[in-house]
Amino acid sequence: MRIYDIDNLAMMNDYELEKVFRTCRSKIKSENISKSRAAKREAIGKLETEYCYIKRELEIRDARRKAHQEYLTTLPRKNY
Repeated sequence: MRIYDIDNLAMMNDYELEKVFRTCRSKIKSENISKSRAAKREAIGKLETEYCYIKRELEIRDARRKAHQEYLTTLPRKNY
């Protein structure tokens, strides 16, 4: 799996980010099954770090979306 940095994650659209998130989550689950103990720990550690970065980006986007919705409700309605 490709490792993404924070800047790359921020530039992805929502669909791509969700896809990477699901892929990372499934790889963590499959690594739990497939490797020896030492190799598993290292591989899972890297995947879990990546998972946390992706999850954080999703949380930031969700919070931004909610804040924008709140802001829109405070704007006065214009009658055209």
